[in-house]
Amino acid sequence: MAGCPGSSLTNRCILVVLAVALSACSSVTSPVLRPPDGSAPRQVSHDMAECADAATPGVKTYAKAAGVGLLVRVATPFVTMFAFVQSFAQPAPPPGVQETRPSSKEGLMLTAGLGAAAGLVLGPFVGAKFAMEIVQDAQQALFEECLTARGFRPPSREVRAPRLLVLLERDRVPERSVGAFTSELERRGYVFGKTLEIETGWWDESQPDAAGALAGRDWDVVVAGGGNVALAVHRASRTIPIVIAGSDLDPVAAGLAVSRQEPMRNVSGTTLTAPGLNEALVTLLGHAVPHITRVAVLANPDNVDHSRWLTGLASVGGVSVRRLDVRPDTDLDEAFRRIDGEGGGGLVVLPDPELRRRRDAIVSLALREGLPTIASEVGFADAGGLFAYHPALDASWRDAAEFVDRVLKGAAIGSLAIRTVEERDFVVNLATAETLGLELRGGVTLSATRVIQGGAR
Repeated sequence: MAGCPGSSLTNRCILVVLAVALSACSSVTSPVLRPPDGSAPRQVSHDMAECADAATPGVKTYAKAAGVGLLVRVATPFVTMFAFVQSFAQPAPPPGVQETRPSSKEGLMLTAGLGAAAGLVLGPFVGAKFAMEIVQDAQQALFEECLTARGFRPPSREVRAPRLLVLLERDRVPERSVGAFTSELERRGYVFGKTLEIETGWWDESQPDAAGALAGRDWDVVVAGGGNVALAVHRASRTIPIVIAGSDLDPVAAGLAVSRQEPMRNVSGTTLTAPGLNEALVTLLGHAVPHITRVAVLANPDNVDHSRWLTGLASVGGVSVRRLDVRPDTDLDEAFRRIDGEGGGGLVVLPDPELRRRRDAIVSLALREGLPTIASEVGFADAGGLFAYHPALDASWRDAAEFVDRVLKGAAIGSLAIRTVEERDFVVNLATAETLGLELRGGVTLSATRVIQGGAR
């Protein structure tokens, strides 16, 4: 054999050949490195292949492998012989007990012979194994060094619970609704502080966006409590999954989603807008209050949804409908005098941020003019309005917990269809009815999900 002196191979030559042969058969393992963000799969495969080809140890590595392999091979017979002697040796009998062991010379010769034979057989394999491990370790180090130079990095070893931010609009979300959300998460197996970190933040219209609330933490999901909050968070981040709860905005019209079935953006969740809801407001008001023959509808002409909704309100349930536009500079006092002058009227308030901002003034003027009023806004009856009829807010928050659960388990937020809450809340304020001198038709309070007995809260 070329390179090996003499007719018989020396121990050193055998180990060099074994080390080279075994290392040639081995290959570097998959890296414990993460490719750079945005790398194409083809480029990642190309880099790994090139680095694997380049991971060839130098002569010093093979010399070290051969030396260690030879040393291990020479030492193996002696180590094995010692192990055999130890395993076959029997302890000396206690005093007074007859000696039954064979002569020490015979026992030593037998066990030493067996150990030497076993060591001679195992020696080449054990030595080659140690030599191969040295070469493989060198290959792996070169492979990872090459990938690191190309931008690969170790993955984060941090193991943490998912982080959830619940961002609420001040004075807009009842505590019971947030309680329904957290209770549903607990029902689904989450343990706050252990398997889920949850934090509550606040947003109001004075804030230009929600970037401050998102800064400083790596949020896995943000729950937006209302349409305005969702718009602010969406402006601040187009990557963090956003789950809407309790929103009275149309998510498609507001630009939060491409469609309800396939949002295709980083926003999904539940909405309180539902087909036929506004028609139901007129019908319900006309049914509950016997003398109503006409209804004024407060609308914001700057709200794109209102024009579309009012098209279906031309005549509902035998009650004539008149649109009354309210802008930020509209004199509400004068507008209500015109409504009252027509007689036999009631008032419907459409969902809108501007109208919500002036809610207390609307409620006060409606009481002054003796107008039975209904709105699809959460909390309208609690503020002193006669009726509030809307999709159930608590149900919306319970559904939002389901969306959070699905996102944390790997679902893409843009593939989750936006859900319209089917459950309805009908709140009746009996104190307001008494103030207006109304005798509600039978069954109205029985159909209510909540009745307010003690006035506005």
